[in-house]
Amino acid sequence: MSKYSVKRPITVLMGVLIIIVLGLFSITRLPLTLFPEVNLPFVVTVTSYPGASPEEIESAVSEPLEAAVSTIGNFSTVTSQSNENFAISFVTFQDGTNLDSVTVELREIINNLTFPEGVGNTSILRLSPDLLPVMNITMYRTFDETVSDEEALILNTEWITRDILNELKSIPGVADVSLTGAADVVLEVNLDEAILETLGLTQDDILNTFNEQNTEGLVGAAIDEGVIRLLYLGDAPETLDQVKRTPIVYDNGVLYTLEDLSSSVKFVNDSTDSYSKVDGRQGIQISFQKQSDVGITEVTTRILKKLDSLIDDSQYDASYDVLFDQGAFITDSINSVFLNLLIGGLLAVGVLFVFLRDIKPTIIVGLAIPISVVAAFLLMFLSNITLNIISMGGLALGIGMLVDNSVVVIENIYRLLSEGKTKVEAAIVGAKEVGGAIAASTITTAAVFLPIFFIEGLVADIFIPMALTIVYSLGASLVIALSMVPSMASRFLNDQVIKEESKTSKAFKNVYKSSVLFSIKYKWLTFLVIIALLFGSSAIVFSRGFILIPPTDEGTISVDINFTGDLEFTDQTAFADQLTFDLLALRDVDSVSATLGGGFVFGPPQAQGSGETLALTVTLKEDRTNSTQDNAAFIENFILNYDFKDLDNISQDNLLEIAVSTQDSSAGAFGPTG
Repeated sequence: MSKYSVKRPITVLMGVLIIIVLGLFSITRLPLTLFPEVNLPFVVTVTSYPGASPEEIESAVSEPLEAAVSTIGNFSTVTSQSNENFAISFVTFQDGTNLDSVTVELREIINNLTFPEGVGNTSILRLSPDLLPVMNITMYRTFDETVSDEEALILNTEWITRDILNELKSIPGVADVSLTGAADVVLEVNLDEAILETLGLTQDDILNTFNEQNTEGLVGAAIDEGVIRLLYLGDAPETLDQVKRTPIVYDNGVLYTLEDLSSSVKFVNDSTDSYSKVDGRQGIQISFQKQSDVGITEVTTRILKKLDSLIDDSQYDASYDVLFDQGAFITDSINSVFLNLLIGGLLAVGVLFVFLRDIKPTIIVGLAIPISVVAAFLLMFLSNITLNIISMGGLALGIGMLVDNSVVVIENIYRLLSEGKTKVEAAIVGAKEVGGAIAASTITTAAVFLPIFFIEGLVADIFIPMALTIVYSLGASLVIALSMVPSMASRFLNDQVIKEESKTSKAFKNVYKSSVLFSIKYKWLTFLVIIALLFGSSAIVFSRGFILIPPTDEGTISVDINFTGDLEFTDQTAFADQLTFDLLALRDVDSVSATLGGGFVFGPPQAQGSGETLALTVTLKEDRTNSTQDNAAFIENFILNYDFKDLDNISQDNLLEIAVSTQDSSAGAFGPTG
């Protein structure tokens, strides 16, 4: 290969350019994800039982389900959560289990179970990272002080459901959009009994007439001069003013509208136990889930672009706050790995220059790093490997090894040049002499990762992409060392390179020589030191413990506070308002979103006799002085020792349970968390 590369430099150049072009194209097509795609061995069952207490659901639903699912093959564990009106079971199977067949078998087993009358159908959900929201935001309009909190919540709900929700659902790649904290808006009409009596009407008459007016539908079609005309009947009111102007009765030449027959017509929030605010303002939380075949960063970019467009085009003074953006975290993580990759490459080139003391061979060897990485991107694209912190970590891990083969080749070429050979002859012979050695070295390094390909399950999903990335880059570096390096050396190096050894190099060799002689002279001491280091480092590793994925510093903290059942909802909201105000005063806190009565989220069972749960999402500043974990610990201690002096009818005794956790996309991607 080396002889051909030296004799055909244009061919080598074209080959390298093809690799660069295709590799750069592949980078633009590689999806950005936080972690590789994984198949989680988890299944969730949800069974409704309206009106049943947690105790009844435990005996009638949860226990029979647990006994049934334990008979399925490859079953591992099951954890159930019995709540009022429904039960949830988390079923874990062994790694490598075919969840398609398990889901079918589970469905058959559940269908054969006999539940009490009133128990609804059981929903079976396969846990996937795609089920997690890719973005959470809060949208709100700004009102003056004359608008109450309830009116602001109703107006926000009406605005979002009418103008915003369908637009967000139409974003390409978005699978679902859900609202939290929205008002349950109903129409409240207080009829004037005196007027009704005068007109001889009853409340049922008004209701029936209004329902007849509140219709709209397609009744037919006709062709008008070659154009199809759709015929609609009715005009359903959409705004409160249209509702008020709805015609009800025509009497003695006078048309009476609903407003004429009522003392008040207004929208009210039928859900008296719903609360949603961000930084003390009424707002509605919106969560986005992506389609499984679309990249996270691609979807979040589209969402933000659409939100900006909707806010700019809105007739209201509206805004939104991003509570959680998985795309931004992924982009930051990948950029951080890219930066480390760049720094590592520059350091490797810098070390080469220190020892070679010549810019030409340094450039030749240094080119092996970016070209090998670009070639690895091409192979990653062909292997359907995504750009994530695991695959990028593999590149960062092997960045120093990418120059090893080229260094060996260029050093041998240097040696032959110093012996008087021409640069063409030195390039051909030098690469050929060490070709077998560096090939064997590369294959040996790649073989270290071979056992990973025999692993199954979650670990294989995570680490096989990393192993392939390292093998791809090392393979590319071997090809470059045997082709591009001798080709460039034969044209750019100087003939008969003979340089006097520097004082620094001589000093380094003397120190190295002394240390080797000392180790040889005191063999047992050297052996004991090595054994001590081995066992000492092993003890330190085992004392630190093991986790699959380390926690991340994403800057988002979740706080769940469970109240006692005897605490009035107004007291809960007063506490939420005061706690939000106090948290915003903390140095690292950027925003606080608070919801009450927002529905169920996966988590541990609540304590018996519990009431509502206050869910807080605390977003930290980008330039925070403390980590997310440190802030979470501080906030937990702050709530445990909270001063209730400014609040009535509530004390620390009304807080049954306080759960503080950090937003961790890595943890959520590998299974259910509590």
